[in-house]
Amino acid sequence: MMIPEGSDPPIDTTDRPYVWNGARPLDPTLRTRSFEIFADYHTHTVYSHGKGTIEDNLLAAREKGLSEVAITDHGPAALGIGVREVKTLEVIKARADHYNRLFADIRVLAGVEANVITLDGRLDVPRQALRQLDLRVAGLHWQIKPGSFAAGFDLVFNNLVLAKFSRRMRRRARTVNTKALIEAINRYDLDIISHPGLKMDIDTYDLSRAAARRGTALEISAGHPYMTTDFIKIGLKEGVKFSIDSDAHLPANVGNLERGVRLAARAGLKADDLINARPPQPLRLGEEEAVMDSRRRRSRRGEPREEPREKPMVAMAEELAPQLVNQPEKSGGRASEATPTVGAPPAERAGGEMAYNLRLAGRGKVDAPPPERSEGELDYSLRVGGKRVTKDKTPRSGRAEDTQEPRR
Repeated sequence: MMIPEGSDPPIDTTDRPYVWNGARPLDPTLRTRSFEIFADYHTHTVYSHGKGTIEDNLLAAREKGLSEVAITDHGPAALGIGVREVKTLEVIKARADHYNRLFADIRVLAGVEANVITLDGRLDVPRQALRQLDLRVAGLHWQIKPGSFAAGFDLVFNNLVLAKFSRRMRRRARTVNTKALIEAINRYDLDIISHPGLKMDIDTYDLSRAAARRGTALEISAGHPYMTTDFIKIGLKEGVKFSIDSDAHLPANVGNLERGVRLAARAGLKADDLINARPPQPLRLGEEEAVMDSRRRRSRRGEPREEPREKPMVAMAEELAPQLVNQPEKSGGRASEATPTVGAPPAERAGGEMAYNLRLAGRGKVDAPPPERSEGELDYSLRVGGKRVTKDKTPRSGRAEDTQEPRR
């Protein structure tokens, strides 16, 4: 058959050693206190409408520290975005096996994202072809060649047009969509239902019950921002398992699961609730600093921690210092001209004074005072919480002490 342009190179059948430089550290965005992700089970390549090859996706997942990645291109009924024919899945399977012989630290799974094409749950991939694959994913898509006129009306036209304008047709679409997925779950041995509810509404309760009975996982899609924690909590209550996946169409997006990981953590999922997660492993060499960098980035973006802790005194002081130092006098409504601003140039300070490095909460040292200072001279004053706090450097019993003036 014809191989898509820009696809993976022909398979080299000669014996080659493992290409292995050691397992990469796991990306910190894939780790929580309850679980860590080890696989991305939903990615696309040039065999359908992705932009990268199997090897591109493999290397991207490897850089994230994942130990498994699945190639799940669309089935042939997807108009313009699916594999050209079912035999293409055999090519994908052969290439996946080839890369598994070359890489010892990551496994490539050959799969498919099959399309539900009839109201009774039939897929566009034959049962025999599904059995030969490592992973079977199925989902609803409106851009398909339907298997019947009724499916064309309900799965395509109604979802795409009528349901947007009619409440009654929205209820009909919700019922029909859910029933089609449940029929597919009961008809085939499916591992994952992809992005349930994306652009095609479903009943989460009914779908979760059916998936839980058959051992089929529901996908938490990190590549689409529509999903909520309510969906996850409903599925968790019904006993269904989940899979956090990227639905990546670019190699750069493979393993980008942070949005899904945050949703799962907020919904209270544990490692046992996810088919592509395990309990957190001890940090390996190089991962500690990566975790700290990730926390610092989240802090700069203003995202809350998973388990908020009491802020250290140093951090609180650093946040409040700019506001407290420069706040105006309550009596006059203006900042005191006699009170210099911390960090101001020496020329703006009182005569004979020297710029000092103020270290909050006991951090660091204060620059030594100039020797020409007269006895009793005041270094600087800070207005903190409406009180004037003044440091007097006059030696008393061999050390400097703080004095406090009453509020005016």
